[in-house]
Amino acid sequence: MVGHKGLLLLRAFLESPGRIFDKASLMDVAWPGVAVEESNLSVQIAALRKLLGTAHDGSEWITTVPRVGYRFAGPVASRAQSATPQRAESNAQSRPIIAVLPFDIIGEVDKEYLADGLTEDIITALSRFRWFRVIGRGSAFIFKGKQIDVLQAARELGARYVLQGSVRQSALRLRITAQFIDASDGSNVWAERYDLEMADVFAIQDEIAERVAGAIEPELLKTESHFAALRHTGNMTAWDLVRQGMWHFHKVTREGHLAARTLFRRACAIDPDLPESHIWLGRVSAGIIAYGWSDTPAVDSKEGVDAAAHAITLDPRDPYAHYAFAIANAYNNAPLVAVSAAEKAIALSSSFALGHLILGLARLFTGLAREAI
Repeated sequence: MVGHKGLLLLRAFLESPGRIFDKASLMDVAWPGVAVEESNLSVQIAALRKLLGTAHDGSEWITTVPRVGYRFAGPVASRAQSATPQRAESNAQSRPIIAVLPFDIIGEVDKEYLADGLTEDIITALSRFRWFRVIGRGSAFIFKGKQIDVLQAARELGARYVLQGSVRQSALRLRITAQFIDASDGSNVWAERYDLEMADVFAIQDEIAERVAGAIEPELLKTESHFAALRHTGNMTAWDLVRQGMWHFHKVTREGHLAARTLFRRACAIDPDLPESHIWLGRVSAGIIAYGWSDTPAVDSKEGVDAAAHAITLDPRDPYAHYAFAIANAYNNAPLVAVSAAEKAIALSSSFALGHLILGLARLFTGLAREAI
């Protein structure tokens, strides 16, 4: 017979099917705040296995992961899911999809990083809304520098709406134009031009995100739109260094990553309270290790993990911070920590593509190839 402790364990397994639970985590679930012998956990697992029996292929529903813990290996479907699978899929599909195409830079070619950085800032700001899905940077940036019809881009990306624009810098002033287009008929939902000082650029991506959200769901206009603005500290030099680093990062070359890391380090030193500086330092450190470009993997790994952890303390609601912590830990031989961080990133933003990517990678690193797929 399974008692209350066993049911607590079973609920934890069913709420996270496929997840590997280390023994300490499971003991915290069943005996929170109480020191008990590990044998108590073994007894409860044995009771659950007896209750559940074996699967059709003879395997156990709860499998042992050597030297780590346990995981629930069977499929899980709630009554609501099993009764209305098409409705759940329909709800997901009914959320409008937005593509943010790379903004053009007008004038100085060496300011290309400004346009790319602003585009990525807007994607980040939009990803905080749960009411629509946002095409990831990797897919949207395939159109960078190409003469392509906006409606064609929307069709290729499967997007209902497209945001496009341009950036022009003159001395310390920026002119930013933006158009939000309904790809179903090619009509302009809204268009705006911003003339502003460089110091005011922090608010622009958030205002554009507000306008996009308001055009789709007017009642959401003021509900969540200021989270991104809270991340900024007003240090323009650090902000600019991060955008330069992002530009080098996306070249995906050894020289580009090393140059980006130098810029992110400078940004962290100049403005320790800017979360993006630490997020990107965590990401580039993991990348340098992943691509085999590190001469001191242990040192670089620690720098990445520490930077990403600091980013989370600065802004725990930013999915990118948890993503950075996940990928840094994935390449720090801590895949279970990476899994947990990736799950947190997805919980904050369910359509966050990078979160799903690193969750798959982390599961692969734990030996769960099927779940990774």
